Amino acid sequence: MHPINTNSYEILNYNSKKFIFIGNYKTLFEYTDLLNDILKLLSNHNDDEIVNKLEGKYSSKLVREQVSIIKEWILKINSHNENQYNLNNNIERDYWHKEKVLKSLWLNISHDCNLRCIYCYGDGGNYGKRTELMTVEKAKEIIDYWFKYLNKESKEVNVVFFGGEPLMNKDVLFFAVDYINNLIGHNKNIKYMLTTNATIMDSKLLDLFTKNKFSITLSIDGEKEIQDKNRPYCSGEGTFNKVIETIGLLKKSYNKLTARLTLTHDNVPRLKQSIEDLWNLGITNVNFEIVSSKDKSLKLTEEDIKILKPQIQDLAKITYRNIIDNNNKYILTFIKYGKILHNYLDNSCTFYSKNSLMVDPDGEIFKCHRLIEQEEFMVGNISNELDWGKYNKNKNTNSKCDDCWINKLCFQCPQINYTFNNNIYDPYELSCELTKIIVEESLKLYCSIYENYPKLLSQIYKC
Repeated sequence: MHPINTNSYEILNYNSKKFIFIGNYKTLFEYTDLLNDILKLLSNHNDDEIVNKLEGKYSSKLVREQVSIIKEWILKINSHNENQYNLNNNIERDYWHKEKVLKSLWLNISHDCNLRCIYCYGDGGNYGKRTELMTVEKAKEIIDYWFKYLNKESKEVNVVFFGGEPLMNKDVLFFAVDYINNLIGHNKNIKYMLTTNATIMDSKLLDLFTKNKFSITLSIDGEKEIQDKNRPYCSGEGTFNKVIETIGLLKKSYNKLTARLTLTHDNVPRLKQSIEDLWNLGITNVNFEIVSSKDKSLKLTEEDIKILKPQIQDLAKITYRNIIDNNNKYILTFIKYGKILHNYLDNSCTFYSKNSLMVDPDGEIFKCHRLIEQEEFMVGNISNELDWGKYNKNKNTNSKCDDCWINKLCFQCPQINYTFNNNIYDPYELSCELTKIIVEESLKLYCSIYENYPKLLSQIYKC
C-alpha cells in the first residue's frame, strides 16, 4: 500500500455544516471531531498508536472502525490513481507504434486572426511567427499521421479546431471533417470541438456544425463596452454587434451555447455583471479565466483578488439556484472541479497528456496550444521522430504544490507559470490564490447538490 498522506486537507464551512476535503485523495467527508483528529495522526502513526493517542476521548472500537473506513477509501482512490498514472505514464516509441496511445487531435488550422484582442497570448493569431493557414495537403498528412498511431481500440475520439481564428480557414475545416468522418466515422464516436471569436458565421458553417454535433466555444468578454475594448477588429472597430448576430444564428440550432470570458484588471469589478450579461445574451455556459499577460494595465493584482472573492461566492450561489431551478445558466469554471471530484479524474491539462496530438499549420507537434511556436516546447514533426524526452514531460513535484490542499484539483497551467515566472513548473502565486477561492466555492456547490438534490450529481457532473 502507498504511504498515506493526509496532511493536506481543508475544513469547509457551509450552511452551518462542515465538510473535510482530503486533497491528496480528492475526497469529501462530512466533518466529525473524530475524523479530524484521526487525519492529524494518520500520516505518521499506525492504528495502535492512533488508538492510544485518542484514548479517553473516543472508544477504541470507534476509532478502529473509523480508521478502517478511511483506509479502505484511500486504498480505493490509490488504485484508481494508479490506473490514471499508467494512462499518463511515459510513452515509449514501441508503444506509440503499437497504436495504443493517441485519442485526441488538436489542429491549429489558422495562424491568423481578424481581431486584435488587447491581451492575446497568440500575438494576433500567429504566435509571434509567420502568419499562415494550414493547407488541405498538410491537413491530410497530419490526419493520416494521427490515424496511423490512433488507439484503434478507443470507441471515442476528440478533434479540436483552433487558431488564430479557425474559421478563417473554412477550406481545411470542411475538408478535415469530411476526411475524418470517412476515415473513422463508421466505427468511432467523433467529438468535434471548435473555439471561435464569433465574428465569422454563415449557413454552410452552421450546417457543418449541426450535422457533426460540434461543441462550440465563443470567446466573448461581456457587454458592448467591454467586448469592443478588449476584442476589436484589426481596424479597431468593435465586434460586439457581429458577435450578437452570430449568437442569434447559433441559437436557432443550439439549445446550449458556451462562452469563454477573459478577465482583465479593468473588468474585475464587473465579473459578476459580465457573466449575467452573457447569460442574458443567450449564452448558457460560461467559463472565465484570468488574463495571461504581464502588461501592468491588464494583469490582476492582489487587490483584484479581494474584489473577486465575494463575486465568486455570489456566482456559485446563483449557479446552485440555477441548477435546482432547471435554469440553463451555468458557470463551467465551477463545474469542472466538481467533475474531477465526482468522476475521480486526473487533473492534468493537455500539456501533460500523452494521448493528444497537437499540431501547427506546418505539421510541427507541440504539447500546449498556448505555447505553440515556442521552440523549446516543440516535441517533433509529423515527418520526423518525436523527441520522447520532451513529449513525456510530467508534472514536476513541487513543494509549493505538494503541500497545497487543492493540488489534485488544480490544473497548474504551464503557460501561465511560464508567462509570469519563466518556468512551467513554478506556480504563479496570484493564480494559486484565485484558484483556491474558486475550488472552495466549487466544492461547496458540490456539497449543496449532494445534500439536497443527490440525484442531480450524475447529471451535472457527467463527463
